[in-house]
Amino acid sequence: MTKFNVQNEINMNENEIFPDVTIDIFNRFIMSGDLNSVLNKITWIKCDIIFIDYRYFKLFASNETYELVINRVKNNLNIILTNYDTFTVNACMKSLSITDAEKHRHFLYNISKIFKEEYPDKLSQCVIYNAPYIFARVFDIIRVFVDKPTQKKIIMI
Repeated sequence: MTKFNVQNEINMNENEIFPDVTIDIFNRFIMSGDLNSVLNKITWIKCDIIFIDYRYFKLFASNETYELVINRVKNNLNIILTNYDTFTVNACMKSLSITDAEKHRHFLYNISKIFKEEYPDKLSQCVIYNAPYIFARVFDIIRVFVDKPTQKKIIMI
């Protein structure tokens, strides 16, 4: 299979990559118990790219739902890796705050650990869209704990 051209994705309008669904519609998915629709708005795949949209994650994520999200991410990565040797992550971080980062720190720790332990050397590139200023500053601090090859794979747009 041919890898999807990541540069084309980077050049696309962010709204084409991460289409808006109104919060009202998303909350209806949650209230109706339509977990598949909820999880499909949080993370989905296209060729060798996994997309993760924090805007919807924050509305659904809690200690009770983290495992569902982690399992969906792992399932999507496993699907990608059946056809490709590596994967790309496109993450929309719009509306992330320090409070949110603190609230979800255990999730972030666990998902990072899974990426490192279960998918070593499989990350081709990580493109982070709409990272708030504070995200970039915090990342600058923790960057020293990320190995150099992985640092080079992370792009903030």
